[in-house]
Amino acid sequence: MTSTDEATYDRPFAIRVEALSSTHTLLLSGEFDSNAAEQLRHVLESALATSTKVVLDVGGVTFIDSSTLNVLVAARQQETPYQITRGNRVVDRLLELTGLTFMYE
Repeated sequence: MTSTDEATYDRPFAIRVEALSSTHTLLLSGEFDSNAAEQLRHVLESALATSTKVVLDVGGVTFIDSSTLNVLVAARQQETPYQITRGNRVVDRLLELTGLTFMYE
């Protein structure tokens, strides 16, 4: 069973959730600032609570700030682990600078 939900907000970012069986993939695009971070927190927490595997596809992210990074770090405390896909220079650079490359899939 596959389902897709999309949430797009006033800021230039989008979070699309694709659910296939017990795996949720969150496809992120645009700029993730403090406004986007709160929406990401809500969507990520929901995915972590309802699936056994969560993947964040950050290929479309053009900006990420510290509030979004805090959401990603805090979500690591959940019982369900998640992975971040490689392939985006913006996110690659931030995770390298902060020593968080272990978050990659």
